[in-house]
Amino acid sequence: MNLNPKELRYFKHRCYGGKSTSAHLLDCILGSLMLLIFLFFLLRYLGAPIRGAALLSLCLCASILLFCTVYRRYRLERFISAELDRLRRTLTLEALVLLPGEEYREICRALFLKRYPTGTPVSAYHGIYFKDNALFCYAFHNHPQIPVGIRQMLSIYRKLQKLNASTCCLVTPSTYEDDARAFSERLGIQFCLLGQKELLHHAQASLPAIDAQKLHQALQEEMHQYYAKTNLKHTAFAPNKYRAYLTCAFFLICWYFLFRISPLYPIAAGICCLFAACSYHAARKQRSKEESSDVFPTDGK
Repeated sequence: MNLNPKELRYFKHRCYGGKSTSAHLLDCILGSLMLLIFLFFLLRYLGAPIRGAALLSLCLCASILLFCTVYRRYRLERFISAELDRLRRTLTLEALVLLPGEEYREICRALFLKRYPTGTPVSAYHGIYFKDNALFCYAFHNHPQIPVGIRQMLSIYRKLQKLNASTCCLVTPSTYEDDARAFSERLGIQFCLLGQKELLHHAQASLPAIDAQKLHQALQEEMHQYYAKTNLKHTAFAPNKYRAYLTCAFFLICWYFLFRISPLYPIAAGICCLFAACSYHAARKQRSKEESSDVFPTDGK
């Protein structure tokens, strides 16, 4: 896949810890100078003459910088490859989730029959039940970003009680919450929890391949979200910043009352309180969004 300059800059920005090109250049210059000085004084300490220590330290510094450049390029290529693979998996999972319910269940049914070839399956509660093995197989139809929670596991447990099943195999295009995994272990029923890896491995042959155009579109959307989250407004009013702003305002007020230096301190404290209020409002919005996302109907009937 050929990347345009904007996409390449985005991957570099993420791979190198969010630093800009100028910051990387400054780090390289300062690091080279410090390394050069360290090598020069080390060689002088070991008994090398001034000219020889200078030339040898320059050669060693250039060699180390060349190795670091090659390693950084290799690291970037590995990072880009891994991110593109992750994006392809995400698009494949979304395409799988967007399938009609019957088609999705047919794909998952083929996965269950491949995993458990013995026995006679019958349809039950939108899943399949192997009566001889007391095994119930069910496929959650969650979005990849919505993990399977306790509510859905509780719904499955009620189905197992009605079927008198002692073993259960579940698959989901998302993940399982830790509480849901722990809850399944406390039920006294043998659970086999299949996730994205097993579902992708089985379903990729049934779905069309992700072409470069869709991959570019998804990458552009991800870039837009990433830069929106890292801009100044988002980072200044982040939900976790209000305590820091209030602490800063407290010290500014204390500094003003102790030393009476400048009236700018109360003004700065007021600005910090304003930023804290904006950050606290963002924290409340995020908390209410998380609480509302936890309450969604289960897909089992």
